[in-house]
Amino acid sequence: VSSILVIAEFTIPALAVLALLEIVRVGAPILNRERAGWITAAVLTLGASLLFALVPSVFSLLSGEEEMMFREAAGHPEAGAIKTALTDVRAGIMAADAWRSFGILLACGALLLLFLKKKLQATPMLIGVAVITLLDLWTVDKRYLNDEHFIDPALVSQRAAPLTEADKQILTDKTPGFRVLNLTVDTYNDATTSRWHRSIGGYHAAKLQRYQDLIEHQLSKGNREVVNMLNTKYIIVPGENQQPVPMLNPDAYGPAWPVSSIKWVKNADEEMTALDTGSLSRSIAVVDERFASDNLRKLPALTDSTASIRLTEYTPNKQVYETSGAQAMLGVFSEIYYPHGWTATIDGQPASIIRANYVLRALELPAGQHRVEFRFDPRSLHITEAIAKTALVLLLLGIVVSVLYPFVLRKKRPTA
Repeated sequence: VSSILVIAEFTIPALAVLALLEIVRVGAPILNRERAGWITAAVLTLGASLLFALVPSVFSLLSGEEEMMFREAAGHPEAGAIKTALTDVRAGIMAADAWRSFGILLACGALLLLFLKKKLQATPMLIGVAVITLLDLWTVDKRYLNDEHFIDPALVSQRAAPLTEADKQILTDKTPGFRVLNLTVDTYNDATTSRWHRSIGGYHAAKLQRYQDLIEHQLSKGNREVVNMLNTKYIIVPGENQQPVPMLNPDAYGPAWPVSSIKWVKNADEEMTALDTGSLSRSIAVVDERFASDNLRKLPALTDSTASIRLTEYTPNKQVYETSGAQAMLGVFSEIYYPHGWTATIDGQPASIIRANYVLRALELPAGQHRVEFRFDPRSLHITEAIAKTALVLLLLGIVVSVLYPFVLRKKRPTA
C-alpha cells in the first residue's frame, strides 16, 4: 500500500521543475507578481527547518507502541534512562538533518535571488540548483544503499536459493509435472524450494485465497490424500544431522487421472469438508453443483480399467495431455483451477473447465483417444499490451513533434 507514495515522489519534483521553468521564463517580474507565494514558501520551508533544528523535540520522537512499552516498564530502574537516551539520539538526528535542509534551502534561494536580480544567468543558476539537488539525493541515498550493502552475487544466490543434495537428487528426475513438499523449512512461508521445484508450499504476497484455504484446512493438518492429489512425488524430510533427504511418495496421484465417480456437493464449505482425511481418494472427484451439467450428471461410473490420461508437454502457461478410454469419463488434472485466462481444448475444440477437489481442474472427456490442451492466454493481457504499445507510440510521436516543431516554425518565419 505504501507504494502509492511514489505518486508524491514523482509529482513534487515535477512541480518544482515546472516552477523553475516559470521563473526562468518570466524573470524578475515574478518577484512582485508572486510576492505572497514567495513569502509563504519561505515561511513554510525555511521556518519549519529552523524550528526543527532549534527545537527537535517539538514533536514526539517515539511511536505509540514505544510510548506504551515505556509506560509498562515505568517501574524498571533503567527504563527512564533508556527513554531519555533514545529521544536524545533521535533529536540529534532530526536537528542535524533540519540544519542541513536549512542550508540547502538557503543556497538554492540565494541562487534564485541572484538570477532574479540579474546577477546570474539562467544556465549557471540551473546548474547550481541541479548540483545541490544531486548532492542532497546522493548523501541521503548513501545512508540506505552504500558499499556495505553490496555483497558477492554468488553469496546472494546461495542465500536466496540454496541447492542442497536433496534438491540435486530430485532434479535428476525429468518426469514432467510433479511437485515437492519440503518439511525441512517453514513450508508455507519459505520460497527457496520454489527456486528448484514445483513446490506445494512457498510464499507469495498475492497467493490465491482458494489455495490458502487448502493450506489452512488440509495441508497444515497433514492430510496425506490432499498432498497426493497435488501430485507430490517427493517429500523432503530431515535426515541424519538434520540434513534434507528426499523421500519418494509412491501414492502421488500423478499429473492427471480419470475418476470412477463424482461426489456432488452444494457449496464450497461442503467441498472442503469432502476433502477431509478418509473422505478423498483417487477414484472420486468432489465437484460443486454449480459446475453440474446434464451430461455430467448422467455420466455412468467408469468401469474401463485401461482408461488413462498422460501428460506429454508441460510449461507454466501450457499443458498437453493424451487421453484414452473406451467410455466417456471425467478427468481430473493436478493443476490449480483459475478461470481468469485459462482455456481448454479437446482435439482443438473448446471445452469447459470445471473445478474439482476444491482447487483442481477437471474436464468431461469423450470416449476414444484425444489430445487435451490447457493454455493461459487472458484477453485482458492483450488489451493492456495494446494500450501500452499505443501509448508508447503516441509518446514517441509527441517527442518527435516537440523536437521538430521549432525548426518548422523557424523556416516559416519571414526573413527581413
